Amino acid sequence: MKKIITILSIMVNIALYAENKMILISETSLPYTSQSWFHRGNINDIKDPIKKYWDEGKCITSVAYTSNGWFVTMAKNTGLSWQSYKISSQWPSEWLKQKREEGRVITSCTYGNSQWLIVVSKKSAYTAQIWKGDEFAEEKAWIKKQWDNGYYITETAYNGSYWVVVMSKTDEITAQGYCWGKTVEEIKDKIRKNIWDQGYNLQLLNYGDGEFFAVYCKYAKNNGRSQSYRIRTPSTSVSEYIQEIWDSSKQIAYIGGGDENAQYSSQPTNPSKSAPKSATGQPTRQNLPGGGYIEYTQQSDGRMMMKTVMPCNMCHGSNVCTSCWGQGGRWGAAYGGTWYPCVLCAGTGKNCCRVCNGKGEIITIAFSDGNGNAYGVSSNGTTSTSNSAGTIVNTPYGTKVYPNGGSGSSSSSSSSKSSSDENKYIEEIVYAPDYTGNSTQVWCDKCNKYGPRHSHIKKRVY
Repeated sequence: MKKIITILSIMVNIALYAENKMILISETSLPYTSQSWFHRGNINDIKDPIKKYWDEGKCITSVAYTSNGWFVTMAKNTGLSWQSYKISSQWPSEWLKQKREEGRVITSCTYGNSQWLIVVSKKSAYTAQIWKGDEFAEEKAWIKKQWDNGYYITETAYNGSYWVVVMSKTDEITAQGYCWGKTVEEIKDKIRKNIWDQGYNLQLLNYGDGEFFAVYCKYAKNNGRSQSYRIRTPSTSVSEYIQEIWDSSKQIAYIGGGDENAQYSSQPTNPSKSAPKSATGQPTRQNLPGGGYIEYTQQSDGRMMMKTVMPCNMCHGSNVCTSCWGQGGRWGAAYGGTWYPCVLCAGTGKNCCRVCNGKGEIITIAFSDGNGNAYGVSSNGTTSTSNSAGTIVNTPYGTKVYPNGGSGSSSSSSSSKSSSDENKYIEEIVYAPDYTGNSTQVWCDKCNKYGPRHSHIKKRVY
């Protein structure tokens, strides 16, 4: 069993946890002007465009982790000022305490890819703020108590283990409620019947733990404002839909996200721990924090089969080109504006992901014979074998050897004497050329982290 866990631990590293829902709520009569939006596959790549729009006098109005990666909307005339944001693997309580002492409160937050993105602002309509992170069954009574104390829900986010609910005091909201829906059809029916038909406004909409979570309210001013929303499927163009929003005199009011496929457990699980036991032929599912799952099945011949399903780390489960993000190319400034088709997808804008081959997910099947021997194969062409000596992983980009004792580094299958100058090597990192202007992050087993696509080249020292 240890071998099969080792194989899957190595092979799962090629897949990054990803969200694959994108929810857009649009409204009329918003005060925003000069609204802008952008998305990035890597969270660090949002820093430059945020600074650029801050320099133009715009403020962040919404953030979410979606099928298009990290999605941010910004605008002028928001009423907000002195903004800051935090990227953190843990909920940053101390940082938020410091910002609250500076007079700033949470105005937007989201979770995805094992990271929190939290935005705080000054001059918001919130006069006080509290939050709680727990299983929602434990939060119901707390939400009701805070409603009685004059607080209203202003942000929600699900991190794979629990819901974080942010509640604020504000005179902009006079009444509030929430509802759930397990399917798109169910939540659409509830939004129509329980929210809009009852004179409420859709305020927040996110997905987590297998359900949609909708928060609705009545506003003190301009209640019953014209609204629309779309739970976007990966095959539709987000840019075309947002243009439709703007053409209809609406603006983006809120961006939500969430994982459509993952059925999260109440507590994070660790794939390096022993697999749960199951009856022969009956699979036992173990959910992974952030998305995906593992199924263990005891075979009649004594072998253990483990099936791992993870969203693709390249296209985030969308099947959309991560170079042009579904646009098919870009306009160049030369010669009066020339259209350059995307070299990665040949202008198609989709179904070109080289990691998952357009499937949107990576499926790995591994077997262990119980005697220290195991092997596995992934849908992206990666294979792995393991025995008492170590593990060999064959990827489309080359072969990696992991001796017993750890998988954090790779080594050559042939040994050399360090005392001989003839057998000394230096290692050089060679980065692949990228003319797209977009960041493409991939997992490197040698570096044990994500980064630009590159190779580790060993050169002999003579």
